[in-house]
Amino acid sequence: MRGFSRGFVWAVCLTYVGLALIYNALTPIGEAPDEMGHFEYARRLLNERRLPGARDELWQGHQAPLYYVALAAWWGLIQAASGCRIDPGRLPGRANPTFGRGPDHNFLVHGPSERFASWGCIEWTFHLLRLLSTVLTVPMILLTFAILREVAPDPAVAAIGGSLAALLPSHVAISAMLNNDALVNLLIVATTYAALVACRTGDAAHVARAVVLAAIAATAKLSGLYLFGIILVTLALRRELLIGLRRPQRIQGWLIAAAGVMVGLGFVLARNLREWGDPFAVGALETNLARLIADGQQPPGNLLHYYGVDMVAMFANSFHVAYGAVNFRDMGSPGIGRWGMRLAAGGLVLSLFFRAAWRGVRVRPLVVMIAGFALFFATFVFPGYRYRWLQVRYFFNQLPLIAFLASVGTLTLWRAAQGLGARAPDLLLVAVVYLYLVGLNVLVLTYGVIPHLYRYVDVPH
Repeated sequence: MRGFSRGFVWAVCLTYVGLALIYNALTPIGEAPDEMGHFEYARRLLNERRLPGARDELWQGHQAPLYYVALAAWWGLIQAASGCRIDPGRLPGRANPTFGRGPDHNFLVHGPSERFASWGCIEWTFHLLRLLSTVLTVPMILLTFAILREVAPDPAVAAIGGSLAALLPSHVAISAMLNNDALVNLLIVATTYAALVACRTGDAAHVARAVVLAAIAATAKLSGLYLFGIILVTLALRRELLIGLRRPQRIQGWLIAAAGVMVGLGFVLARNLREWGDPFAVGALETNLARLIADGQQPPGNLLHYYGVDMVAMFANSFHVAYGAVNFRDMGSPGIGRWGMRLAAGGLVLSLFFRAAWRGVRVRPLVVMIAGFALFFATFVFPGYRYRWLQVRYFFNQLPLIAFLASVGTLTLWRAAQGLGARAPDLLLVAVVYLYLVGLNVLVLTYGVIPHLYRYVDVPH
């Protein structure tokens, strides 16, 4: 396989967009994780021209504001074009009394207007608001392809890994919904790419660009602060970058941009301190946790069991569909999705005994990505356990590394088969992976979303 064309990359992106539109249309309003909380934040910003505070008691009110500013702007354009204003009272708000006890996996009760053929202006507006996440995910996919090319010269690695990052059903589903995940993922992947290019080129301008992107990411979600650690790792790996940073005339524009974004980040921290008593809004998280415990929705847990058992099982059995991406735990009777991920994991273990599997992999970019994952995980270890946060969807900003490792594992098995006499080009494997991922999405839709979510729209409770 000599390479893959731009046409292939764009075909993957278009496939992603098509699937995301289907998830968008068939997933009832409010059924994505915290979707109504994100919606209410943006509605407050659009209608009242202010950020929510502690007194508003919004579930997502403590979040950094960048995504909601973008969503409110997008909402304003939709509203100006359509003349439609959403009355919150007409959105689903009644809890499904059978949730968790039957085949109806909707958390809310949904009326007849949510049938696709019956959408009115309110339903159309909400589903159009979801599109922002999909739009933001396309450049994230393109950057993932670019990162994989930085890490490994083998074009099959980028082709397989980029397809996985784009078409993993759990990622497609969550990035088709209304939430701040897509923007955060894009900014984290963009920062990582800038750091990798700085490692390769020794150009300090890319470091300055990474600083700007990291600061912007923190104004979208404060956990993005760990990205500054990636930048420090990059400087340690390529020390001549420090010389370039001492010549501000070459990167003056980026330094000015960084200073401006830092002001915005300071505003976010000051707002949290004023409203919740600490710069990281831990007070808001503790309030939310108390509400969950009072409602019986947060069972006590054990740190070692959570990370040693619960998370291992989550990745082994559900990474392809993801807890919380849509409200079902599997895609029905076909378990083929699990075996695909397990084969890739088995191939990765096998690759540790074959040096050829890692031939050509560039060490510095790989170290930067591994350091980024370690910093990300360290950021979430305690709050992820305490608030039961660390679901699969939080790892999607690490998809470039996950996709790279999955590609190495898959190619190790493929090359082993070739070594045993199988005469098949890498292009065939890329096609099989692409079709496998598309097929998984079809299974998730036909065995999960349609029979367990969309089917129960306009069903009496």
